Amino acid sequence: MGSAALTTDPAEGGRDRDDARADDAPTDEDRAPADPASAPPFDRDAIAADLRPLVGDEADALADALAADLRAARPRRTPTDGSPAGLDLDRRTGGVCYVDRYADDLRGLAARIPALRDLGLTHLQIRPVAEPDTDDDPDPAALLAPGVRVRAGLGSAADLGDLADALHDAGFTLAVDLSPADADAPLADRIRGAVREAVALAAVGADVVRVDPADAIGERPDADRAALLRVIAALGRRVSPALALAVAADAAPCGSAELLDGDAVRLADDPALTGLVWEALATRSAALLARALERRGDVPIGSARTARVRSHDALRFAFDDDDARTLGIDPDEHRRFLAEYHVGGFPGSHARGIRHADGAVAGTTASLAGLEQDDPGAVERILLAHSIALSTGGLPLIVLGDEVGQLNDYGYDDVPAHADDSRWVNRPLYPFERYDQRDDRTTSTGAIHAGIRRLVAVRRATPALGGTRVVGFDANDPHVLGYQRPHEDGTVLVLANLGDEPATVSAETLGGFAEHAVDLVRDERLRLTKGIVLSPRTFVWLQATHDLA
Repeated sequence: MGSAALTTDPAEGGRDRDDARADDAPTDEDRAPADPASAPPFDRDAIAADLRPLVGDEADALADALAADLRAARPRRTPTDGSPAGLDLDRRTGGVCYVDRYADDLRGLAARIPALRDLGLTHLQIRPVAEPDTDDDPDPAALLAPGVRVRAGLGSAADLGDLADALHDAGFTLAVDLSPADADAPLADRIRGAVREAVALAAVGADVVRVDPADAIGERPDADRAALLRVIAALGRRVSPALALAVAADAAPCGSAELLDGDAVRLADDPALTGLVWEALATRSAALLARALERRGDVPIGSARTARVRSHDALRFAFDDDDARTLGIDPDEHRRFLAEYHVGGFPGSHARGIRHADGAVAGTTASLAGLEQDDPGAVERILLAHSIALSTGGLPLIVLGDEVGQLNDYGYDDVPAHADDSRWVNRPLYPFERYDQRDDRTTSTGAIHAGIRRLVAVRRATPALGGTRVVGFDANDPHVLGYQRPHEDGTVLVLANLGDEPATVSAETLGGFAEHAVDLVRDERLRLTKGIVLSPRTFVWLQATHDLA
């Protein structure tokens, strides 16, 4: 099917341009941007083949409906040629937010781009901003495409396009989450809704669309989830050839990495890393986290996992049961301990989380790290946790507000729509007072902001901290996490003391490296032949070279 047949005016009911009469006056359809030269070909039969395992005999009708939806999708600006590889997602650092919680609306979020740049971010993920449009008399200003509109209260379709433009002008990539599906709708309708929304978001300027396959099609085999992603990618890349997909994950230890393909599906959540960072802070032990990190880089070339200290969801402890048993840990008992610890129910706990379903815990980073109760180690824990997320490869994502030490919002249960979901405790509104303090390093807020800002800057300037490859390093101390980020420009050795006492990494342990190294975070030259003493809850990122003598 040629590109002309895919550019249609929705007001004409999907009429192809080739059917237009030669004497017609120019229409909006004729002025619509042409398909970009690098747009991949549209193969209706391949789409139907991918849909068949999902919807059976409805596959052909659904493929035709999706083709009609695609003809109605109209890029609001000339699409950019390119490929997802050009996004360099593993070299970026991102922020994540709900538009209304962080900035009221899309225009308000655009106004906050300078502050995001000041932090060093180059990627922004926003939680769902679209929703199905079922109004018989739709608001044309809000429509992204027939059947898809910007959520009420967030602004117009033009506002979303303007936000995308402003982010691109500032050097950002934009990721947008798909909205939740209607669980009661027929499967074919849920699939069509997800694809239509993804295409509309790509057309308005999203570089990445984050998809939760389980939300659209339920718990299905990986092959079915991959088929859905291929359909979304194939149609989305007709309007934006550089579109990449990110895959939301369940709480399995492997996350969603098995769906990465190195092409369109380039990002996958890694809930195991998030849970293990908090496990390590609670136990002061590096053992479980170290084992998981050695597998973190096992993804197709061109793909990456995300790295988060926390997300909008509740914290789950998704470590590998076999890893735990190998270390003599009962996995079920350990999860119960971690859940109790992080709600402050274990003696000596610094955390102040809220129980959620199935042993999960809700809470902001600062409240989980002890800042809420003025624990003296809280700021160090917050920076230590971010140092791991920012140095293990992939795409680090910071929940906006965490960089200024935002605390739990216990007023969530005063809002009827939120009261039954404790996760809203870690989705607070924009903390004006804390942002006003972010440049005052005498406050905990200023210390956290300055520390994270420095880590982001160092990561951006250090090629070895991009990519995905992680090589383990045994620091010969159960409290010290060690790993290497090899690169042709030089290896970065990360050492992090998770314990409450000083820890020494001996010269003998460091004997495979040259005599001197530079701590990139503090810009200090260190002599490894003297060993390294790490204060409690501190870390180093060492630019080191292997001693080949």
